[in-house]
Amino acid sequence: MHPPLYFGALRLWAGVAGTSELALRLPSALAGLLTVALVFRLALDLSVMQAPRQAAVFAGLAALMMVLSDLEVDLSQEARMYTVQSALSVAAVIAYVRWLKRGRRGMLVVLAVCSAALVYVNYLGAWIPVTIGLHAVLTMRPRRAIPLVAALIAAAAAAAPWLLAVGVQQVGNGAGADRADPATWDTLLRYRDIWFGQMWPLTVGLLGVGAIAWLQPSRRPLERRIGVLLILWIALPLALTWIATNYVPVLAAHRISHVTPAIALLIALGLMRFPAGARMFIVVTLVVSGVTSVDFYRIKGPWEQYVDTVASFVRPGELVLMEIGGGDSMLEYYFDRALPQGTELRSLKRWRESQPLTFSAELPQVVNSYDTVWLLHWSSETQIFDVLQSAGFVQTMHRTTPHIQDSRLDSYRFDRMPEGEVGQIGPLVLRRAKLLQNRGRIDLWWSVETPVTEMLVTSAFLLDSDGALVAQMDSPPMMGERPVSSFTPGEVVYDPKLLTTPDGAPLPGGTYRAGVVVYRFVDGGTERLLRPDGGEVLELGEFTID
Repeated sequence: MHPPLYFGALRLWAGVAGTSELALRLPSALAGLLTVALVFRLALDLSVMQAPRQAAVFAGLAALMMVLSDLEVDLSQEARMYTVQSALSVAAVIAYVRWLKRGRRGMLVVLAVCSAALVYVNYLGAWIPVTIGLHAVLTMRPRRAIPLVAALIAAAAAAAPWLLAVGVQQVGNGAGADRADPATWDTLLRYRDIWFGQMWPLTVGLLGVGAIAWLQPSRRPLERRIGVLLILWIALPLALTWIATNYVPVLAAHRISHVTPAIALLIALGLMRFPAGARMFIVVTLVVSGVTSVDFYRIKGPWEQYVDTVASFVRPGELVLMEIGGGDSMLEYYFDRALPQGTELRSLKRWRESQPLTFSAELPQVVNSYDTVWLLHWSSETQIFDVLQSAGFVQTMHRTTPHIQDSRLDSYRFDRMPEGEVGQIGPLVLRRAKLLQNRGRIDLWWSVETPVTEMLVTSAFLLDSDGALVAQMDSPPMMGERPVSSFTPGEVVYDPKLLTTPDGAPLPGGTYRAGVVVYRFVDGGTERLLRPDGGEVLELGEFTID
């Protein structure tokens, strides 16, 4: 769905650095820092300042404007390719400018490599070589532009195999078509705030001053051509993406974040038009505003907490399904770290997209091969619920995790329930019990025949061969989340009991008996409920730990 260069490089990096959050996000952070350094270098190459000190101040201001870009800061904290795209974009422009100023053919090789790499990192990275090519057409004599055109053709030839292989439609899907921005005036206003911040009247004004300073007639022809390049660097990617999104939805600020360096350079030149004292005042104002406000932030889902709602209860040999739209890759990352070996994990979205003709037939077959299915759901797609119901599964757990805009992420457990029951205590019917001796857990499934209004506590415990209590857990069902008063008649409620010893140590080897009691609080004490035969305990069996 995306070009392969970033992901291939990340795979190699992970083989060395590991797959922790720090390791996987570090390449983006380093690329963001590299972009700042490259902008500083480009500013020195572009500098229209005669004095070296002034040129250094201009380069420092351009780098500072990059540092203050909330868009770049946010993208530098993600395991995604967009800061790499920005770094390659600046490197390509540096190569082009050095070729313009000095005619060094080696810079055309660098430009060709960076241009091809841009397409292999992000499809919309192609706007940078397109911008450079258009700038050459507008500002150069045809004969002078021949070597540049050859370099760009070589870059296009290098990118063509991948583009031909995936096709236009897949490019649109890969860009995240379902999350594209509309081509509207409101989107333009939002982009204004993203790139120019809450002080946009000042920063837009500075950009305008910088553009005029570069284009004024008194400048040398080469300097004016550089001014045209920076303006095209901003305008062309935005215009082309705006037009393209009417055919293949691709418009989003982070996908065209490689225009940020040009904006930073023009604002920096605008600042250089002010006297030193006024410039310092404006810079301090921009820095204070930049570090105390957020102009761009993409809300991240609470994926780790979401996975925790089920991961600690999943056992080997069970099926975990995800139906949550674009978040399945993040969930899969956390599941890979949390699930026991032998658990099958599937993204229904990716399964549906990769096998559209066979998905509907294969889904029931896979589901039918399991007795327990976990489902994480945040989608309008509900086919899986019908499939599970048709396969005879009963929903036994439902937990929620708060998400953006008052929405929620839902997690479910579905089980095949056996006929009959294990026993009954008071109004609670124990439909099923399972002892996981290697996990120190007893799983219980309860139901009621009539509504219950009082507070009841279920207790699972272990006794040693001498009858002494060695481990237990007391709580309302489902870790206290499903009090018996919330049960509806006929509903089956999953109730895992994570047994703990008094000192937290693992159980020593020996033979143990498992049992369950149910009690309520009466007059400051507790009262155990009874089985129909008058007993207090439901025996669950005996097991041995070597």
